[in-house]
Amino acid sequence: MGATPRRIGLWGNSQAGWVMPKVAGRVRGLQFVIAVSTAINWQRQGRFNTHAEQRHRGDTPQQVTAEARRSTRGLALLRRGASHPSRRTVP
Repeated sequence: MGATPRRIGLWGNSQAGWVMPKVAGRVRGLQFVIAVSTAINWQRQGRFNTHAEQRHRGDTPQQVTAEARRSTRGLALLRRGASHPSRRTVP
C-alpha cells in the first residue's frame, strides 16, 4: 500500500519543535503533527545545553561567563546577516 495524501504528516523531536509549526503552516493537506519532547526556542535550548555541559565539565564561573559572552556576540552577528563561516572567526 503506497502513501496517499490523506496520510501525510510530520513526526519530530527536539529541534523539530520550531521547524514543524512552520512547515505545518505552509503545507496544505497535512493530516497530523507528532511532536515528541520538542524544544520551542533554539536559543534557550542552546543556552541550556551549553550550561549543562559546562556544569558536567566543572567549568568555573569565569568560563561560564566567557562562553555566554561568546554566544551573545555570535547571535548578534547572525542577526545582522553574518554567515556561519564568518561568525566562526569571532574570537
